[in-house]
Amino acid sequence: MTNNEFKNLVFKYKPNENKFKYVLVSFIVGGLIGLFGEVITRLFISFNIDRELATCYMIITFIFIASLLTALGIFGNLVRKTRCGLIIPITGFAHSVAASFLDNKSEGFIMGMGSNAFKIAGSVIVYGTISGFLFGVLNLIGEVL
Repeated sequence: MTNNEFKNLVFKYKPNENKFKYVLVSFIVGGLIGLFGEVITRLFISFNIDRELATCYMIITFIFIASLLTALGIFGNLVRKTRCGLIIPITGFAHSVAASFLDNKSEGFIMGMGSNAFKIAGSVIVYGTISGFLFGVLNLIGEVL
């Protein structure tokens, strides 16, 4: 089989995706997640917690919900339906760590869960740290100039 024949075969069986639909669903779901985050934050504020601390509690709540839904096997199904809208940075990170824990629990705490917990999330940590540093340097340069 030649490369051209292979490409034609792949094109023939490649499923058509309605990208506009996926973008619209992601936009709506992402907006609803943001709205839900604001509602949770205001709920914490109603208990006389300042906004900064309430925001931290909201993030912790999102991490808990994403981890719990991952453990129950629900989060992955929701992501398949909502595409990128549900994978805002904090819930996606929590899902990747929780999923790694669950996938490797049969190998034990140290060699399974401990050594594989950040296999997927590790790149997020590395590139998040690097980009945070670079943006911090650019911010410093902007303030000096």
